[in-house]
Amino acid sequence: MSGRKTECIKFRLSTEEKEALLHKAKQVSLPISEYLRRCGLNRQLPKPRNSLSEIEIKQLLRRVLKAASKLIRRFNRNPHSEAVRKTVNDLSEQVQACQEVANKR
Repeated sequence: MSGRKTECIKFRLSTEEKEALLHKAKQVSLPISEYLRRCGLNRQLPKPRNSLSEIEIKQLLRRVLKAASKLIRRFNRNPHSEAVRKTVNDLSEQVQACQEVANKR
């Protein structure tokens, strides 16, 4: 099935479909023609660049949340300036929001 590529196929698709296909091809570092060829012929695609699995993302998020929580606890024991207090309070709110998202998944 390989060899010199001399044939051409044209087809219509929506702008959104085209953008989605271009994005997926870019994720695996392939030109759109090679991406579509591999998909259509059930050939293996390279792994997406910088792709983290949902489990890896959850693990990373939990480590970040744990570190942020530790920082917040330490700060609450020995607060300094009002600006730092506000920053830590904002961080605390963001940590809580992240925890809610992580628990939903």
